[in-house]
Amino acid sequence: MASLRTNLLLLLSFAAAAAAAAPETATSMRFYMHDTVSGASPSAVRVVRGPNSTGFSFGDVFVVDDPLTEGPAADSRAVGRAQGFYAFVSRRADAPALLLSLNLVFANASTVEVVGHDLLSAPVRELPVVGGSGAFRLALGYVLARTHKLDISTGDAVLEWELHLAGSNSKQGDLTAATAPSTNEGSSSSSSASYTVHLPLLFIFIVHVLTSKMEEEN
Repeated sequence: MASLRTNLLLLLSFAAAAAAAAPETATSMRFYMHDTVSGASPSAVRVVRGPNSTGFSFGDVFVVDDPLTEGPAADSRAVGRAQGFYAFVSRRADAPALLLSLNLVFANASTVEVVGHDLLSAPVRELPVVGGSGAFRLALGYVLARTHKLDISTGDAVLEWELHLAGSNSKQGDLTAATAPSTNEGSSSSSSASYTVHLPLLFIFIVHVLTSKMEEEN
């Protein structure tokens, strides 16, 4: 009986230590998104027009392919593209808001998927990260978005994005150098993720087996 209890405690201690040692990395980065709706070559194009034919209003939908740069200047070093769409979903003229769904596409096609509610009047908006691919596979996190510059007459805007990711395969470093993991790295990451996910089930199984044995001895 005492031996079984000792073994149970040792196994649970070992499993808890293994769980604490599971690899987890974090990535934080800041960049700027240039959303241009005016001119001969816009990066955001209205594909659906709402009931109000002037300005930007409820029901408008834009498809975007916005450049992402290191700094706020348009000629700053490019780090990727923001591709997707946003729709004006608020009927209140004093509180315009977007439903935003964007793939942030970095070097070597590594992506981060951002989907959320963007209240344009707020100085800082928090948007959830729901996934990623390549160097950011399995990543979760959030974006803090701020309007750096807005031209009221044209609707052109420069947005500051502060991206925070947490995931077992996310990698810190230069955005332009972000690469998808090699076959070996991918196998290792997949193994670690699977181990982390199924570890609680292992706990339950160990407790169940040893408890059953203790009951049988009694």
